[in-house]
Amino acid sequence: MPALSRRDQTRSSSSLLELAPSRPESTQRLGDFIEKVYLPHVKKTLRASTYKAYRDNWRVHIKGTDLATVRLRDIRASSVKAFLDRLGEEKGLAHITLMHVRNFLSGILTYARTEHDMTDVL
Repeated sequence: MPALSRRDQTRSSSSLLELAPSRPESTQRLGDFIEKVYLPHVKKTLRASTYKAYRDNWRVHIKGTDLATVRLRDIRASSVKAFLDRLGEEKGLAHITLMHVRNFLSGILTYARTEHDMTDVL
């Protein structure tokens, strides 16, 4: 069998990348990921008080919103910023509360990228 030229190798590997589907987890909606993956992980690994704060953040500020229905791979920094701006305006939240929500979301997305190898997540 003849060796592939460098150009053929590049073409072959790029076509594999184009055909590779997104990881199934990255098609999961943010809300489902929080409830089924992230919060159970937090409950097992962090203090009970941290788990309660995260669960309350989820329940009070994110659950039932448009952001909770977005697929992980479709979340963009601009959509998170718009969500936080709208949340602050509609609920009149203090700046520190918005920072807690932002940090909570950042932790979730970082966890998805690093622990679940979702490279197509924000």
